[in-house]
Amino acid sequence: MHPWKLNQTWSVGGLLQAGFAEDSAFLIILTHSGRGIFNCLTGEKVARDHTGGYEFFNQVKLTVQGFGPLEGQIISTSGLYGGGMLRVTEDYWQVENDAQNSRIYLKPPTNTEDRFPEAIPIGDYRAVELRAYGFSETGRSLVIATSADLTIFTRALA
Repeated sequence: MHPWKLNQTWSVGGLLQAGFAEDSAFLIILTHSGRGIFNCLTGEKVARDHTGGYEFFNQVKLTVQGFGPLEGQIISTSGLYGGGMLRVTEDYWQVENDAQNSRIYLKPPTNTEDRFPEAIPIGDYRAVELRAYGFSETGRSLVIATSADLTIFTRALA
């Protein structure tokens, strides 16, 4: 069995951009109606700001201003307007998108002595618009963001 576990799935209408705070499990999302912050280790929503999201978003730099536990931080994002999240952890887990079929796969490090299958399917996103997916810098969180929801995976580090 692989170490990644589904932690939580949240319905999030109008999700535009998502990004992890630097070296953190906190994820900020930008929607048409504001910003939200999630602790990806617990799966909890920890803050919500219903102020119009666009006024805190830099569409050129693809960054969003933090608030609440991320007050004063500028977070790089990925989503509808571009950008990219980490696709590889420091211990070489990889996340890939089969763009043709809109499926997301986890690929284990190559030094796992074949304990895991070559690619582990973790989501099928044919029915929704995939906005962003990737790992936190800590390597303990993985998110998949669509136009309608946010799926959070976590793992314990050995």
